[in-house]
Amino acid sequence: MKLEVSNGGERIDSYLISFLDNSRSKIQSMIRNGNILVNGKNVKPNYIVKVNDIIDVNEVVSDVMS
Repeated sequence: MKLEVSNGGERIDSYLISFLDNSRSKIQSMIRNGNILVNGKNVKPNYIVKVNDIIDVNEVVSDVMS
């Protein structure tokens, strides 16, 4: 999923809570693991989003063992 930031000035982990069905700690983990990129680059969970940033979210699907 790709998102273009229209309102900047907020931490990326907080910004994404309204778009993703995940907790802030899960989003932070996804950022640290490289599953969320900003303008094609890795960022830290405390990155402050800017207007026109492109956020690329690679959803992680967990395999359920039976």
